[in-house]
Amino acid sequence: MVVKPGKYIPWTDIVLYGGLAVVSVGAAVWAGLTPQEWNVGKIVALIAVPVAFVALALIVILGKLFSRPDYHTKQGVAVWSVNGRPNKHQMDAAFELLIDTLPGLYKDPGAITSLMLEHLVKGVKVEWRDKPLTVFSRYGWAVKDKAGLQQGKAIMVHWQGSITDSAFYHEMGHMIRQEVLCKPIDYKHEDTDWWTMMAAINNHARKDERIQGDKVVIML
Repeated sequence: MVVKPGKYIPWTDIVLYGGLAVVSVGAAVWAGLTPQEWNVGKIVALIAVPVAFVALALIVILGKLFSRPDYHTKQGVAVWSVNGRPNKHQMDAAFELLIDTLPGLYKDPGAITSLMLEHLVKGVKVEWRDKPLTVFSRYGWAVKDKAGLQQGKAIMVHWQGSITDSAFYHEMGHMIRQEVLCKPIDYKHEDTDWWTMMAAINNHARKDERIQGDKVVIML
């Protein structure tokens, strides 16, 4: 299976498992260079311990890189959920609303069509996480405590109880702006018209029972 573009490794996994592997190998090298009496038990331990830690690191890190999605939406989007949430029905509806609604809201008629969006989302990857995003990218950058991240046709989003309470539509806004309109990344969110439109789509989705699913709204 090909490694997914935009699939990231949490920095905590890099530090914990990678660090243990590095420390164990370093300790083994140091022990091997230290004058001492060697017996079979010491030699086996010298080899087995670092090998075990390196194998553990590889299993965890490669497992995250090559993990299979929980499901695909009817639009062809690969989704990694958090304990089954959001489910396939909700994500189907979330993308359907985006494809149907955005073209009519954009200020330049015809610049974005539903057909363009249908083509875009085929092959998109969405990974939901149960905590704010602190990740280390294999491309050499790191971020801390983010609600969402986007890179190419892949997004990672912190699940905060519902699709609309999370940064899903915001991150899709980044993707569409770059991949369909071919505009540079708006790091500072200076394109206020665009982000106002994406917020309007998110608010529209709040009223869609298919997207909200079994979310309970408590009125105080």
